[in-house]
Amino acid sequence: MNSQEDAPLLSRFWALALMALLIATWPLWWVTSQPGSLPSLPLLDIVRKVDGQVASRIATFVMSGTLMAIGILGNYIKNAWRRKAWACVAICLTLLFALDQHRLQPWAYQSFFYAIIFAFAPTCQIARHWILVLMTSVYLYSSLGKFDYQFVHTVGHDFVLHMLKLPKDVLGVGWFDGLAVDEIATRLCFALPVTEFLAAVMLLPKRTQRFALVIVIFMHATLIGLLGPWSLGHSWGVVVWNVALLIQALIFLMTLHRNEMQDHVGIQPNDVPRPRSRLWSIARILIIVACVAPLAERAGYWDHWLSWSLYSPHTSGADIEIHQSVVDKLPEQTQRFVEDDQDGDGWHFVSLQRWSIETCWAPIYPQARYQIAVADDLARRYQIDRGIRVIERSASDRWTGQREQRWLVGNNEIAKRLRESWFYSF
Repeated sequence: MNSQEDAPLLSRFWALALMALLIATWPLWWVTSQPGSLPSLPLLDIVRKVDGQVASRIATFVMSGTLMAIGILGNYIKNAWRRKAWACVAICLTLLFALDQHRLQPWAYQSFFYAIIFAFAPTCQIARHWILVLMTSVYLYSSLGKFDYQFVHTVGHDFVLHMLKLPKDVLGVGWFDGLAVDEIATRLCFALPVTEFLAAVMLLPKRTQRFALVIVIFMHATLIGLLGPWSLGHSWGVVVWNVALLIQALIFLMTLHRNEMQDHVGIQPNDVPRPRSRLWSIARILIIVACVAPLAERAGYWDHWLSWSLYSPHTSGADIEIHQSVVDKLPEQTQRFVEDDQDGDGWHFVSLQRWSIETCWAPIYPQARYQIAVADDLARRYQIDRGIRVIERSASDRWTGQREQRWLVGNNEIAKRLRESWFYSF
């Protein structure tokens, strides 16, 4: 294996990983009209005008095309055909995102950029470089999003607390018996983003690349242990993605060692460049935008997941509540996601997270705009009108964890708020 073969190797591996991820979240990618399914909500307003049955046929056709392209990638085909297959994957993913913004799962978004790199990069060495740039941006923004009050006091605290209690659960011997475990967990959780940040800044320089890859492997191995069904029980899509990222780091680590051995004995790789194309120039611009746009996440101009805000609960959102007088208008399959009235005011909370996990096999898209769009669809489809309300929550303040709230009562206020989103101005 020469120094240029890691990109084709990663290309073949990522084809299998993408197939596994699609299978792990299968219901998310097929448009169904079955009662109780989470609605398909297009990303842009112009796509919303497409008839539902037409959209379903388009999604089915596109999904079939994606699977066929990935199936081609599974074979050791010629490089030119492999590039065409990846271009097909990129086009299909774009159409699937446009038809339903919930499909912008972080791994699918990442796979789109991998697809355009594998399709249009002039050489394997250039492909390798840009994949490393993307990997760096993922870990960098993910770590920065965790230097946050909400992460330290919620998800990060829970992760560390679970790790501290694991020896006692498994071996019956606790490391911190008799100590203030909660306080220790709050302090130790800062180690998680610090470790991730160090991996990000050391990933591009060749001198520190090996150490960074070892850190990445350790991080994902830890997350797999924490998030799997044997522990915290997160969705299979999340677990499979962490497995894929771990193997990706192993591939880079393996090829890095072999490249150094070849350089030591004077072997020069044979990587014949393809002519630079306009498509590759466009692809590079898209990658650069993806690496810079997350800077606008806290200001609300870029989505949280597209900014690699992973396992960080500072994201915006919306709580949907249905009045008891109109609950019967919902299909029985949807009513099972309506919680009991906890405070006796007649309003019932709709669990979007449970709805998404059970019907799409994926976490709910963590964006207030999307969750308000779900409320808008419920109000219009079942003519609920004043029987629905939304409590919109802004992204939390990094230092205090405080959020701003906005109440939207009735279909008119919900629809008006939705139209204020710049995504729906196209």
